[in-house]
Amino acid sequence: MDTYMELSKMSAEGNLPTLNYFNICVGKEWYRFPSSFFLPNDRWTLQFLKSEFRGQLPKYYAQSDGTSVIPDHMNNENKEEVTRYGNVTSCHFLVDLDVGESTEFEPNYSAQVDKWVLVKVIPFLDNLKTSKWVRSFYIPYIWEKNAVFGSYNLLQARKMRVQPSIP
Repeated sequence: MDTYMELSKMSAEGNLPTLNYFNICVGKEWYRFPSSFFLPNDRWTLQFLKSEFRGQLPKYYAQSDGTSVIPDHMNNENKEEVTRYGNVTSCHFLVDLDVGESTEFEPNYSAQVDKWVLVKVIPFLDNLKTSKWVRSFYIPYIWEKNAVFGSYNLLQARKMRVQPSIP
C-alpha cells in the first residue's frame, strides 16, 4: 500500500505535470492493487497490462446504474477478456515486482531504464527463492541471512520528465 500512497504524496506536493488524467498500470501485480481509494483523485485511472494471467480481470462500474446492470464484455466462466488491457505506452506510472525474472507477457519493466524512472522502491520477500521455514518463522540473524528479497517498484514514465523522490 505504501507504493500507492506515494502517488498521493506526489500529487499533494505538486510533483506532477498538469495533466487532465493519469494512468497507473499494473501487469503481473494486478491482484495486489488494494482499491481505487488509494488513488489520489478521480483524474487517476487504473489500467491492466497483459500478463501471464489468463482469467477475467476486474472492470469499472458503469457511470450510471452502477451495479444494477450487467456490464458489457463479462462472462461467467472467468475467461480472459482482452478489452480489459491497456497499452503500456499510455501508462504514466507502473507498479512492478522485480525479482530478476521476466517472460514475454511479464517483462521486467524496472530494468527498462530508458523508459521508466524508479520513484519508490520497497523490499518485497521473494516467496519462490525463500524457504518455507524462513517465511514462516522469524529467528533473528537466521532470517536476515536466508530471506531473499526482490523490490516492489513504483515506476514513472520518462516521457513525463518529473524528478523521482528517491536518492
